[in-house]
Parts: sequence; C-alpha cells; structure tokens
Amino acid sequence: MKTRCAIWLWRASMLNRFGGMCRLLGYAGELGEAMRVAQAAIALATQSGDVWIGMMVRISLGASLAQAGEFESASNELALAEMMALQVGDEFALMACWIWQAYLAPLQGYKNSCRLFLEQALAVISDKSYEFFLIKPSLLGPNDTACFVPLLIEARKAGIEPSLVERLLREQGFEKK
Repeated sequence: MKTRCAIWLWRASMLNRFGGMCRLLGYAGELGEAMRVAQAAIALATQSGDVWIGMMVRISLGASLAQAGEFESASNELALAEMMALQVGDEFALMACWIWQAYLAPLQGYKNSCRLFLEQALAVISDKSYEFFLIKPSLLGPNDTACFVPLLIEARKAGIEPSLVERLLREQGFEKK
C-alpha cells in the first residue's frame, strides 16, 4: 500500500510540474519552451518506465500544438498519447485524445476521421459522465471550451449520441431550430 501511495504521489508531483508547465507554456504560445519541457518530461517518464506521465504530457503538448495551429505535430503527439492510453487503460485520456483529434481532423481536411473520433469520444463521455470536458476548462482541455462547439454541431449533424449532444449544445445556448 505504501508503495502505491508513493507512486501516486510521485506521478502527481511530476504531472503537476511537467504537465502543468507544458500546458501553461503551450497555451501561452511559448511552443518552443513547451516542447523543451515536454521532451524532458517524456525522457524522465521513459527512463523511469512511467507510461502514464508520458501520456499525460503528450496530451498537453498535443492540445497546445493544436490550438497554436501546428496541426501535424499535434496529430503526431496525440496519436502517440492514444497508443499510450490504450496501453495503460486510461479511458479519460483516450477520450481527451479523441476529442483533440476530432478537433484537428477537419482542420486537416479529414471530415470522416472527425466523425470517427467523435463517435469514440462521445460514447466514452456518455458512458462515464465526462461531459465537463466539453464545457468546462480542465487540465487536458482548452482554456476556452467554445472551440469544441463546432464538434458538437458536427456530432448533431451526424446523429452521434444525440441526447448528450443536444443537452450540451442547449446548455451552451445553441438550441436546435
């Protein structure tokens, strides 16, 4: 039990230190510095065998790159994070990867991929009650969740998780007309 607590505390401190710094720098537009911090964190996580920390840092970096318009780099980081989330069985991280990949897909001309990522992510959101990720700021989400409204509108058009999507759009003032 003590070992598990020590591991959890180490993970929490590393995530706060590196993941938070990567997010802060990336969201502030300091991508070079965010990437430097992320690479140091990923190297440390790899060296210590902690896939989870590396995954969380990659999601933060991917989100930062996505919001800065670095779509290809963001997609690469998120694809790696997705594989890591599958490896460790973290459904929340998977959902975050899929939402960010859905955000990127239409910006890269991949509308069908957007719908696929939305189907996967919204199924998890519905099943696990992770709605807050789409409507409130969170560690792995954007500062302004309004950037996800077009995804919800796309999900509405595609008939993906209709009751969830309609409720979330209504809560944000986007009534169906």
